[in-house]
Amino acid sequence: MPARAPLGFLLLDDGFAPIFADTVVRTALTGTANPELDFDAGLAQFKATIEPLIRTGQLRSEFEFAGGRWRWSAFSCACCHGGPQMLHAFVLGPATEVTYVTAIASMYRLTPREAEALERYLAGLTVKEVGAQMQISPSTAKTFLRSICGKMGVTSRSELMSRVLNFSCSASFDCPFRVALNPVRTGLEY
Repeated sequence: MPARAPLGFLLLDDGFAPIFADTVVRTALTGTANPELDFDAGLAQFKATIEPLIRTGQLRSEFEFAGGRWRWSAFSCACCHGGPQMLHAFVLGPATEVTYVTAIASMYRLTPREAEALERYLAGLTVKEVGAQMQISPSTAKTFLRSICGKMGVTSRSELMSRVLNFSCSASFDCPFRVALNPVRTGLEY
């Protein structure tokens, strides 16, 4: 299993001055092996991007910046010098690509291996091919397919494909196969 990328942490005061920035954040904001040299410039670019969004209430709690996935939270701190003030905490994690398969996997609570199998089934691979690519037996690949179908409330591979097509089309404004979802049948709410 590959090592997970380390998390970074950045803490700014209400005036957006840095209180704390760890090495992961410093490296991400500067893009250099020696983040201490260019940190001020990297932080200035970060602040120029996020400060107006925070001030206008437009910054989402999760956003992409400098090739990473950031999570932002603001909180009041009464233990700071000068009395209570608002602090801004940013946690930097690795960027994650959200695809329709990861969205479906999340929606139907599929395990990571089930999501991996689903992606291969959607590519048109047979049970034997899925097993070979995932380095599992064909019977285990078939068990994944049954589990995925059970969690998604379908009974066959064709229903599975139809469910995914309905989901991906409803999420796209320009899909040529766009069809209306039946919320009762799919269990989805709008």
